[in-house]
Amino acid sequence: MKNYFDIFNLPISFQIDIKILTERFYNLQKKYHPDFHIYEDKKTKINIINKSIKINHAYQVLIDPIKRAEYLIYLNNLILKKEKNNKYNLDFLKKHIKLCEELEILKRSSNKSEKKIRFFLKKIDNLILYYLNKIEKKIINKDWIIASKILEKLFFLKRIKCSTIEEIKYLNK
Repeated sequence: MKNYFDIFNLPISFQIDIKILTERFYNLQKKYHPDFHIYEDKKTKINIINKSIKINHAYQVLIDPIKRAEYLIYLNNLILKKEKNNKYNLDFLKKHIKLCEELEILKRSSNKSEKKIRFFLKKIDNLILYYLNKIEKKIINKDWIIASKILEKLFFLKRIKCSTIEEIKYLNK
């Protein structure tokens, strides 16, 4: 079975050319999209649908740097148990709790402003970029244990980012 990088004829690497990935994705979709195979027999249609699903999933994983890092760690046989029974660095846990508290204060504030929430979101984005840079170096050095610990931090930050985005959507209603 091909890995996701092979599907798009890309080297197995954290750093990928998004433009090439996207171009190859669209080329494969033109070839394997079910709408282009409506006159095929049932078995062929099922095969085409399965290929299309795999292409879509592979693209969604590789286009997202956090999912790509998780996939690279998976390919290197370090299976992650997301959030369950993981021992986190105490310093990071304190920072995470502080970020969660900061978001809750923003949510409960009587003078909620989108500007304040967007500033908080920018802070989260900067932390995500910081950890993405760290994880890239660990993946390049094949330091999979440390990379997986950094990935756990990215999962936390991604959840906070999603909550923040939801809060912005709520304000815009």
